[in-house]
Formats: sequence, C-alpha cells, structure tokens
Amino acid sequence: KKKKKSPQDGQKTREDATQQPPKVRNNESSKSAPKKKNRDPNPLLTAQHKFLKSLSPQSRNHFFSSKHVTPEKRAEIWEDQADLGETLVNSYAWATPDPRLLKVFQHFGP
Repeated sequence: KKKKKSPQDGQKTREDATQQPPKVRNNESSKSAPKKKNRDPNPLLTAQHKFLKSLSPQSRNHFFSSKHVTPEKRAEIWEDQADLGETLVNSYAWATPDPRLLKVFQHFGP
C-alpha cells in the first residue's frame, strides 16, 4: 500500500474541501436599498421642458416669426438654449448610443 501524503501544516486536502459545509452568505441583495424620493427618471427631458416653460407662449409658439419675436430676442433665446444644451450634452452624452453601438443592439437584440 502506498502511504498517503499528509498535507503540510495549514494546507487542506481535496477531501477536506469537499466535506466542509457550504458557507452561508449574508444575503444583502434581498434587502432593498432605501429609495430616493422624487428621483427624476429623465433629467435631460425635464431640463428641456423647464427651459421651454420659462419662455413666453408667444416666443415658444412663434420663435421663427419676425412679427412676434424680435431678432434680438430670438438670438437671446437661441444662445440660452445652446448653453443649456451644451450642459446637458456634457452631462448625459455618455448615455447616448453611437451608430456602432446601435449595430451591436440590432445584432444581439430580439
């Protein structure tokens, strides 16, 4: 008979590892994290709506009409919207898929 090699101090044998009871994990995933109240599901859209609501109905509905909106006022609104747009793009552009990603979605999608 061959003599079994005994493991060196502190090392476990394969038999030891298979005979140990499974470790019980603290199931934290069942505990739901506290939900943030009033979390905006689409802050980009909300910011755009807020901007549009800040305009007078005349400016909003007749933006390109020289009869209702002066060129100076139109330029001011345009610049304000561009400033807001740049801020929003800088904040949320990472979430906008580019054409390469859309091809991946089409390939692997249903």
